[in-house]
Amino acid sequence: MGHNFGYGGNNFVGAVTSSGTTSLTGSFGRLQCAFNDAHATNAQYCSLSRVEWGLYAQPEASSSVTGIINTNITLTAGSYLEGPIVRFKPSAGHWIAYHGSV
Repeated sequence: MGHNFGYGGNNFVGAVTSSGTTSLTGSFGRLQCAFNDAHATNAQYCSLSRVEWGLYAQPEASSSVTGIINTNITLTAGSYLEGPIVRFKPSAGHWIAYHGSV
């Protein structure tokens, strides 16, 4: 059984981190910008090149995508996007993706 990160009424059951530009797929309740160490002058910013909101299902092709942003999104460190998020593709920075529901 995973740890419940019940924060402010949220029921997160785990988290993964991401850096670089590898896409991640899953059932994410929150996506948070941690920091960006690639550029010391821009350490307080992270960016995404794509985010897909919706409900994740197995097999992945059965997931229900309800919204897509396919342009660059920049967030400051500590800022986050609420889910449910099915897929995301970072373009810079370090991200924390929380599994579970908001």
